[in-house]
Amino acid sequence: FSIKVGIDGCAKEANDLDDIKKWYRSGGDKKLIKLQETLIKRELPGLKYGSVTSRTCVNCHTPTGLPYIDRINPTLTVAVAGNGKAAKFSDEVGRLAAKLSTTGEWDSELEQTRFRAIFQE
Repeated sequence: FSIKVGIDGCAKEANDLDDIKKWYRSGGDKKLIKLQETLIKRELPGLKYGSVTSRTCVNCHTPTGLPYIDRINPTLTVAVAGNGKAAKFSDEVGRLAAKLSTTGEWDSELEQTRFRAIFQE
């Protein structure tokens, strides 16, 4: 089995495509990788594992910090998670977007207005 962990809020900003390429080729921040391994060992002391692997990633962030789940018109629905949490919330974002897209209905106790897409002028 595998455990996927990540640390949010400590990312370096990428200003252009070259920065992103360098980050992916770097293999990540070795100190953070070691810190994550140390934290897992401390929190799960009985865990037996064979190896630790690391992958770099790049995140995009919305101004609200929330995903965009919005029906733009009857034939166009957007679902953009991002914010470093897309994998964690992908099932629910997909479910809400599918319901909104096919029926026009918002199926959540959370206010739909909080998830409206914000477009750049």
